[in-house]
Order: sequence, then C-alpha cells, then structure tokens
Amino acid sequence: SGRTSVLLSALGSATKRGEFCALIDTSDAFHPDSAALAGTDFSRLLWVRCVEKRDRKNSGNIRCAAVEQALRVLDLLLQAGGFGVVAIDFSDVPFQIARRVPLASWFRFQRALEPTSTILLVVAQAPCAQTCASLVLRFQARGTLPEAGLPAHCRIFEGMQIEGELLRSRLTRKPAQSAHTTFRTQAMRAG
Repeated sequence: SGRTSVLLSALGSATKRGEFCALIDTSDAFHPDSAALAGTDFSRLLWVRCVEKRDRKNSGNIRCAAVEQALRVLDLLLQAGGFGVVAIDFSDVPFQIARRVPLASWFRFQRALEPTSTILLVVAQAPCAQTCASLVLRFQARGTLPEAGLPAHCRIFEGMQIEGELLRSRLTRKPAQSAHTTFRTQAMRAG
C-alpha cells in the first residue's frame, strides 16, 4: 500500500541528514536491502527486532507478546532521547491487536516527545495512535499489476502507483482538509 516505502524513505532521509534513527520491527519484516536502496545509513540506524519463537497453536499470543515487547522498547528509546526518528512497524500486526494499545500509553509517548525534536513514526494497517497523533496519513495502492492475465509465477513486479491522503493534522491551526497525492514506487532488480 505504500506504508513501507514511506517508512524506508523517512529512515533514508533522516540518516542522510546525519540523524540517528531507531526502527522497532515487531514482525521481523524489515528488509535491509530495500532500506539500503532508499539511502539508509546503517551506521546511524538502531534496528530492534521484537520476534519470538513461532508456535502454530498460539500465534495470536506471540503477536501480542511482540507488541508488548515493542512498546516497552519504544518507551525506553523515547526516554533515552537522541534520535531524530523513532519508527515502530505494526504493519503486519493484526489491527485488532494494535488497537488494544492503551490510550494512556500513546499519551505517555506524546508527553515524552513534546520537548524534543524526535519524530515518532507509527506504521500500521489503520490509525492506532488515535487522538495523540499529530499527523495521520493513509496510503493505498492503485491500479493493477502488469500482465494480470498470466499466472502469478510468470508476472514480474515492476512497481505500483500509490495514493496518499492526509486524514488529520494538528500541525496547523485551520482544520485539515483531505488532501490527495500520488506517487509511484519502482522495483529494483537485484544482482
């Protein structure tokens, strides 16, 4: 949908500016090669993987445990300070689990961020920081994959068209109007 492209772009831009960044990866989905193509300087990135052993019977509990672990790490990083961007990736966490994060936790994170210039970037399937978020964006893929008539194993992914929409902003005094933008991601061939 474009969430990961925005995440990688934000990390790449911040590390290029010389800022230290942290990524809390709740689902072990971060792809370092894609981040390198986005310009991420890994000497300025702290990558925290919140992954536990997989158990087919209790996969829901494992995801809850990974989210709890990620929130503890997020709290420690925000209290420590010194980061330009702290990102937490909930994109592969079911929304029902991400939505269970107490509102009090989001307010605590907001209070920790207020006196700093740190940006907290929450990547999720739907807004989960609720009223604590200063800016809420939604990204959605548009169009179809090329050669849609061929079997899946014969298709070559070349990129997709992404539509972004500003849902809410507390950064301005005027009420935010819905704003749309479109961009295109392009697949990079390995090797």
